[in-house]
Amino acid sequence: MKKLLALPYAICLLVLIACSPKTKQTMDEISELEVIDVLFCAEKNKLSLSVDEIYETKYPWIFNKETGELYERDMDKNELYPLEVFIDGKSKFVYESKLNGNILEIEETEFYPVNKKIYGKYLIDLDQLKSKASYKYSDGYKERYKEDCIRIPLPAGITIR
Repeated sequence: MKKLLALPYAICLLVLIACSPKTKQTMDEISELEVIDVLFCAEKNKLSLSVDEIYETKYPWIFNKETGELYERDMDKNELYPLEVFIDGKSKFVYESKLNGNILEIEETEFYPVNKKIYGKYLIDLDQLKSKASYKYSDGYKERYKEDCIRIPLPAGITIR
């Protein structure tokens, strides 16, 4: 009798598995996430921060490694969306990015409320994991930095908006 019930039981189990709700990510989202890379560039003493600390307190570069397009993370929804303009308090940051071979080029223009502007350019070598940053202030002052970068994983369960 038990042998006769095994086949219908197995069929019911297969139907339940096939009809169960799918995961939140579709195949398209998974393939989109495969081309996303995350780099954190900083002084050597800050490169030892945990991945959670980096995501919570710093701004790692999240980008498409085929196009150079930048993304920002909505931490509440655990979603990525294209980064073009970022507002932080009274400052507005505008970004443009592209890939030039193995170099990710990022141009950042920061606008302050009182007609001040800072122009920043980042050149990140994706092979050597080195970053060169230069800043030019509206008053003519200039700064340059060289930093090391590390790759960090995307947060678990993240999706693209």
